[in-house]
Amino acid sequence: MAWRVNSTRRAILLTVLSVFLAIFVGSEVLVGFVIWLAGAVLVFAFSNCAFLGKGWLILYFLVSSLVLSACLGAARTGYSVVLGSDLGVGIAFGLFLFGVLQMDIGTGRGFYPRTAHTIAGFSYSLYVLHFPFLLLLRAWMVPPSRWQPDVAHLGYGAIIGTVTISFAWFISLFTENKTRVVRQWMRHAMPPLDARFS
Repeated sequence: MAWRVNSTRRAILLTVLSVFLAIFVGSEVLVGFVIWLAGAVLVFAFSNCAFLGKGWLILYFLVSSLVLSACLGAARTGYSVVLGSDLGVGIAFGLFLFGVLQMDIGTGRGFYPRTAHTIAGFSYSLYVLHFPFLLLLRAWMVPPSRWQPDVAHLGYGAIIGTVTISFAWFISLFTENKTRVVRQWMRHAMPPLDARFS
């Protein structure tokens, strides 16, 4: 319990210091930091808060879905500057994801948990590689004029998306998928600090 309190205090202190630093850097960086911080808040809320009944959970999920849909629609149409902002969409998605996590969809050994685990296994590789890979394809294959959203070009887009995801997955087999091996090697190669100084 004391460890949890100390960790919470440290997290709050680091958050306050980071916010002050972001204020000096600029408002855009501050907004991006708040959106990023929503993920940490989501983990903390999910670990410490739970709905009392299934009825409240369903109501929350419906309301958060409507709020997220409104923010996405506003971001697409420009109808509302507040709802359509990056901060509005980020917070709305965090609230929506909190409801999804409360449903425990990923528990068990069914199709969804296996699929989610596989996709999460190369998520960082996809995050790092998708933009330079798509930029390469854009410079190599696509003509200067923009594609029109017809059936043919939507098909091309689906193929390119599939190739991009497959490329990130293939690279992750030699990088991200070896994280556990590297971690175990480092544990054997680098003894704990207590052992080194004893």
